[in-house]
Amino acid sequence: MYAVCPPNFINVGSSCYSLSTSSVKRDEAKTACDALGSNLVSITSAKEQALLASHLSTVASSREFWIGLTQVDAFSFTWIDGTNLTFTDWDGATPHGEGSDCVRMRGGAGWRWNDQVCTMNYHVFCEIEAVGGACPAGFSDLYGSSCYMTSGTAADRDSARDHCDGFNNSHLIFIESSGEREHVISLANSAGYSDVLLGLTQPTRGQYEWMDGQTVNYTNYGSMTKGTDCLVIAPSPYQWDSVVCKSNSAYICETADIIRTHPGKVKMDFLHQHDLEERF
Repeated sequence: MYAVCPPNFINVGSSCYSLSTSSVKRDEAKTACDALGSNLVSITSAKEQALLASHLSTVASSREFWIGLTQVDAFSFTWIDGTNLTFTDWDGATPHGEGSDCVRMRGGAGWRWNDQVCTMNYHVFCEIEAVGGACPAGFSDLYGSSCYMTSGTAADRDSARDHCDGFNNSHLIFIESSGEREHVISLANSAGYSDVLLGLTQPTRGQYEWMDGQTVNYTNYGSMTKGTDCLVIAPSPYQWDSVVCKSNSAYICETADIIRTHPGKVKMDFLHQHDLEERF
């Protein structure tokens, strides 16, 4: 069984997390998480703190994030989602006592915690419980909220598209983040593929979009030597390059049609070692 996250969240441990690129006041941060059906993050163990600190150090540098800890009286704090306060990691033996009710994680302090005035602007760090799930028949290798199926054969772009469209609401792969790119490259290398077709199309010269009409927000274009409507992930350094649409390439199908097996926190069968992505 896999741990499954909603769209726009990345799995770490037994929870799903989303980071913002913008900075807001603490109450606005809470509202942003509420809108996603999540909460400001609650960190309940040294293990979770260390795991999140490791990932944040990779993707967020020295940023500062609101967490869901709030002050109820002098030096007494509680998690705003009702979780019991069983673990703390203050930057110092105790909170700094800055006359504030809110708490941030500071990259410049090794992601340890400081209390702070709630009207300061920091980034948003949301958390939601993962749910148990399984990939549909023929698919495996869940990443984020998608499962993947390697083709085993090569085909031209239109034939590959039609083959993927016939499985569990699937499509040729859409690469929507650097983490997903690394995951797909790992799948391709394991399958022995030299290049892999992408689910991109070019309805207007020089303007690509995903085959379902979605805007392309993440790109990794290479030399684009052919100038055609069809693209592949080329061999190392794994940039995107154009190919003749009738030529045969390996392909991978992707589906978000994940079977939810039970709600709530689940024991992880794996842990993505890719980056926490910024999704706001």
